Amino acid sequence: MVNDDITNRVLLVENEPHKAESTATQLAHYGFHCDTATGSADALQLLRHNTYRSAILDDYLHGETSEFLVAHLRLRHPQTRIIAITEAPDCANCLYF
Repeated sequence: MVNDDITNRVLLVENEPHKAESTATQLAHYGFHCDTATGSADALQLLRHNTYRSAILDDYLHGETSEFLVAHLRLRHPQTRIIAITEAPDCANCLYF
């Protein structure tokens, strides 16, 4: 059973909808409520109306960069844990924080 308590709320920002759906399904299986966004603009809209325990961010996003979103989360949502994901084979230019 999913509880909408902040401890179970996850924001997933993934630019490929089929990957977001698959990941959200897995998270739901483990009891998490997962809201998905395909880019920074969608994520910012969700952040205006919800509080999340964790945010899972794809390194490549539509709109603002993932670095922008990390900065926003740190400034306005410091309670949200940030997890970065990527499929990039070479992480020389990947997001680090």
